Formats: sequence, structure tokens, C-alpha cells
Amino acid sequence: MSKLLRANFVRLRKMKSFWIGMAVLVFYGLFIGWDTVSAIESHGWETRAVDIYQATFSTTLVFGLVISIVCSLFVGTEYSDGVIRNKLATGQKRTVVYLADFITCMVMSVLLAVVQYTVCGAYAVAAMGTELVDWSYLFSLAAVGCMMVTAYAAIFTFVSMLNSSKTHGVIINMLLYFGIILFSSYLYSNLSQPEMMEAPVSMSVVNDSQIETTVELLENPYYLEGTKREIYQFLYDFLPGGQGNQVAGAEAEKPGLLMGYAALLTISMNIAGVLLFRRKDIK
Repeated sequence: MSKLLRANFVRLRKMKSFWIGMAVLVFYGLFIGWDTVSAIESHGWETRAVDIYQATFSTTLVFGLVISIVCSLFVGTEYSDGVIRNKLATGQKRTVVYLADFITCMVMSVLLAVVQYTVCGAYAVAAMGTELVDWSYLFSLAAVGCMMVTAYAAIFTFVSMLNSSKTHGVIINMLLYFGIILFSSYLYSNLSQPEMMEAPVSMSVVNDSQIETTVELLENPYYLEGTKREIYQFLYDFLPGGQGNQVAGAEAEKPGLLMGYAALLTISMNIAGVLLFRRKDIK
């Protein structure tokens, strides 16, 4: 496997899409950080710890989009150039070929996250100070983000290795990414419903220009309870889209649990991918 990995990393180093994706993430993250600092200064707000965290991890939600493109292009090029066929012809086992490509995509994904977090985190801390930073929480958010991109890499490698078309691989993975994000947003919307809601019960005129409204608290019919809420919460924590949302918003209350779910998803996708790739007809 070491020879395959060396060859893969040489190819990755020369991939323009990888470097473009890294530059886009870093500059977009710096722009979000600059916009946050500008808003605080222009409105005279006090800096909060959450502002520093969000400026650092703002691009976490779009990591999946960049990874879906780069992974698809990397694996798809191996198919279109006949690299995978040549690897198998030289006696490499299919399991080794699959895992070597996954490890390459995983390293690429984690590298994107580490570079973006480091650059944007350094800017956020330099611009807003270190007094409010809980370093253990900041690093735990970064760890969740790195595990999240590992899960994305496993998903997109799975699709790309089982699809011989580079174009189809890119399209399917991008659609899959947007599907994960939209479904995670749907889960978050339902989980965010308040248990009680205000409902107006009467209105009275105080004077000619003012109306007083009396409200009472009622149970929200859309509030999730019991097993249904537990299922929604599990899916939100398990999917990389939900994990990314919690990292970007600095709302990860159980970082260890999120990393465990990401690891479980990564292992599951690789096991399924290896089993299916063994049976794939490679022409």
C-alpha cells in the first residue's frame, strides 16, 4: 500500500482543483471573519466567544462541496486514465486499492480543514483577542470538523470508486452533498421548534396610537417529543451535515459523541465500499 499512497500523493500535489478548493475555503473564511469583526466594530458590540468560534469555523458547512468535487475528480481520473486497471493488473488487491484511494481522499480532506481552521482561527483570535477563548472547546470543535470531513471522504470515495465515470461521479457526489445539507437543515428546523408558543387572545386600544395585545402560552403542536425527537436528534448528530452545522454555529454540546458517529459512518462506508468494489466489473 505504501507505493500506492506515494503515487496518489504525488498526483494529489499536482491537482489544481485541490489547491483551488483550499484557496477558496481560506479566502471565504477570512472574509467571514473580517465581516464579523467589521460588524462588531461598526455597531459597537462587545466581542463574544461565539463570534471567535464562528469566524474560525464558518466554512465548515461548505467543506463537503469542495471534497465532493476533488474526491470525484481524483478517483474519476484514475478510471479515465486506466490507472485502477493497471494497479489491479500488477497484482494489487482490490481492498488495498480501495483503501489507498480512501486514505488519500481522507488526508486531502483533513488537510483542507486544518489549513482553513488554522488560518481563520489565527485571524479571529488576533482580531478579537484571546480573553474569551475556551481553548479546549475550540480544539474540540476543530476535532469534530476533521472527523466530519473524514466521513465525507468515506462517502464520496464510496460513490466514486463504484462509478467509472468521472462526470457522473462529480454530479452524484455534489447532489449527495446538497441532499445531506438539506435533510440536515430539515432536521434542525424541526428540532428547533419551541415547546411553548405565544398566541394572542385579546387586543385593546390604550390610546389613539397604541394597541395592547394580551398573549398566553400554548403548547406548540410542532414540538417533537419522545421517540420521534430521539430519532431526529440521532440523525442530526450522525449525518456530517448536522455535525458541520453544529461546528459552524459553535453548538456542539457533545463533541465526543459527534466524533464517534463520524468514525462509525466512516468505517461503515469503507466496509460496504470494499465489499462492493471487489465485485465491480472493471473494464
